[in-house]
Amino acid sequence: MATPSPATYCFKTVDGLPIHADVFLPTSTSTHSLPVLLWWHGGGLLMSSRATIGPHLRRAAEKYKMAVVSADYRLAPQAPIPQIMEDVRDAASWVRDKLPGILGEGVIDPARLIVGGHSAGGYLALLSASPKIGITPPPKAVVALYPITNPRGPFFTTAQRPVSGIPNDRIIAHEEMARHIDPSAAILSGSTPPCFPPPHGDRGELYLYMVQEALLEKLLFGKAPDAEVEDYIPAKFWSKASPPTWIYHGQVDNRVGIEQSLTLVQAIKDVGAPYVFEEIPRPKAQHLFDHFDPAEELESMYAFIKQHFDI
Repeated sequence: MATPSPATYCFKTVDGLPIHADVFLPTSTSTHSLPVLLWWHGGGLLMSSRATIGPHLRRAAEKYKMAVVSADYRLAPQAPIPQIMEDVRDAASWVRDKLPGILGEGVIDPARLIVGGHSAGGYLALLSASPKIGITPPPKAVVALYPITNPRGPFFTTAQRPVSGIPNDRIIAHEEMARHIDPSAAILSGSTPPCFPPPHGDRGELYLYMVQEALLEKLLFGKAPDAEVEDYIPAKFWSKASPPTWIYHGQVDNRVGIEQSLTLVQAIKDVGAPYVFEEIPRPKAQHLFDHFDPAEELESMYAFIKQHFDI
């Protein structure tokens, strides 16, 4: 199947820093306006970029006749999560208000918008549903692959030394990461190369260092008061009116523990909101499995998306 090359656009500029989005469209014309899947990349909100999406997402535009938008955002800790959520809201507004004019009349249907993401991007997708800090109007649905859901959960508040998967049980030295966690360092909107496995490059071990030292809340929120942090825990704001949600998590994920999803799913159950949860056994249980397997199609995710796109 043909894999279209994306067109890249700057959807906003902040203090001279351009923030970009890649837009994938089907190579064949459609008689109907295309629904839009807006996708957020992972990396703990600390690293990586819009280019790091699974191969299935690059095929989805052609295969399912939709527009796929993969967007960057400013990275923590130099940009705390409230600023990152500004980028999330601005990207959704750009897709709805500006992209139709850029692409031409009738190419996309911005009213049919679903948001999704993997890992930390799944976290942003879930936060998009918040009535307080999310996007307005809310998306038609949310899809989240092995998402972070709570920076105060045990996976992120328990120092892991050594971090699972680091060769030779190496401990990452603070000196190696100091320039990346310096809050006064230059703000980035994307870093390359992506993340694990080795070899590592720019910020390549920052996520692993965060896990090693249990720093996620500090790096995302700085000294924010507890009440503000609570706004960024989806289980705290989910309601029966929240968008339909699909969550997929591996049982032995060593980069985002499955309890992150299990806790949120229980909260969704408790309020009676619509959802689909898939708990994946081995071998499709590790973080980023869909990135490393070019044949992975994630058919259940796209079946959910198609249902809520009415296609």
